[in-house]
Amino acid sequence: MKIEFETNVFPLFHPQAVDDLKDPCPVYDGRLWHVFGSSGTVTSETWKILHATAPELHGPWTEHAPIELPVTGSGVAAPGVVHE
Repeated sequence: MKIEFETNVFPLFHPQAVDDLKDPCPVYDGRLWHVFGSSGTVTSETWKILHATAPELHGPWTEHAPIELPVTGSGVAAPGVVHE
């Protein structure tokens, strides 16, 4: 598995709908893989929560509509997700 730091492309998941993905958190619910993360852009520090699903950890991934949290502030990001 090759990681290209120069191009900021990582092998697990590379979003198409946003410029940047930070703090990805993969979770398996017994049927699908989910990845949640801070999605947006570092240039304006505008963030929403990304959600994508895949049948296998290495994809193919389907991006879903970004999740907007009902809180504001520059520190609203870095989700942690646990499936019980």
